[in-house]
Amino acid sequence: MVSFERRSIVRCRFSSTKPIGKYIADFYSHDVLLVIEVDGGNHYSVDAMFKDAKKTEHIENIGITVLRFTDEEVLEKTTSVLQTIQDYIDEFRLKNSRE
Repeated sequence: MVSFERRSIVRCRFSSTKPIGKYIADFYSHDVLLVIEVDGGNHYSVDAMFKDAKKTEHIENIGITVLRFTDEEVLEKTTSVLQTIQDYIDEFRLKNSRE
């Protein structure tokens, strides 16, 4: 699996397994207020999807964006995943440079 924690994406540092309220984010960057969640097979049950939705809602309600990817996307479409993250970071920085 790609290690977002050690990889620097446009000078953004990501921490892994970061507590945010009562939840644990897979990866978090305070620089751009971004959580990245990588969901494996255990996330596809109705109960798990409900819990993931509540987690996302809680995190987004405190002003942090959540991007979710499946294990398969991270492993097989790494370039696309990294581009999605890069696009978010670029947009975040552009928006905040105007304020």
